[in-house]
Amino acid sequence: MPGSLRAECGLPNGCFTPYNAMLFIGLIGGMGLFGADGMLLCSIMSGFLTLSVFFFIPGAQMELIEYGRRYRIVPRHLVVTAVIGALGGLFIGGWVFLSNSYSIGGENIRYQWSYNQDWLYGTYKIQLATADSQLASGTAAAAGGLEPSTWAYVYGGTITVVLAVLRQVFSGFWFHPIGFILGSSHMLECVWGSVMAAWAIRFVVLKLGGAATVRNKLMPFCVGMLLGVVAVAIFFNVIAAILRSQGVERIYGVLT
Repeated sequence: MPGSLRAECGLPNGCFTPYNAMLFIGLIGGMGLFGADGMLLCSIMSGFLTLSVFFFIPGAQMELIEYGRRYRIVPRHLVVTAVIGALGGLFIGGWVFLSNSYSIGGENIRYQWSYNQDWLYGTYKIQLATADSQLASGTAAAAGGLEPSTWAYVYGGTITVVLAVLRQVFSGFWFHPIGFILGSSHMLECVWGSVMAAWAIRFVVLKLGGAATVRNKLMPFCVGMLLGVVAVAIFFNVIAAILRSQGVERIYGVLT
């Protein structure tokens, strides 16, 4: 699904926090099933496997590998590029992060996600504290069936599976399960316009020129758009760094 989401409507702005995974772990058995060690492992794993847009990374990687195959890029060049990217993230990104932390101070940075991560497990900790309080006071309700939240998981999972099957059985089935999963969430609140534009362009090109036109004409165009976005991001990040060094605190974008 991440690959389909990347290929069909781009990478949406979203934040999938660890407590979502921990709530699911609780629903399928929690401490009784996994034990203390298992719950600790689940908590640690959810801290970096279900954080923010991590689930989109494998899809993006597969998409870029496919680009490399179609454009006959030398495999070792892809490896070198990945290594440069990783080193750049560690040394350049790490230097910027530490420099801002020491010069500005974590409490003065507008968004403190890297300094104050207590909220990441907010919903999970609230429900866990409520359950502990009820158990300690003897007011815990006897098991009487599935909770509404559990029914919501069952409902969402069932509909998603049905849509995925229909998508595989009927080639012309238009409703993608990703639309059902993300349609009512906050993950697409900033990109509805972009998603609609991408869908309209792909639909028109597919109807007028067919799949070959999408592959041979539209894909190179979209790759160029991707490179343009990367170039613009680098340019504005350099401008932002210069302005920050001159004491300007409010720079373009909502996250700076």
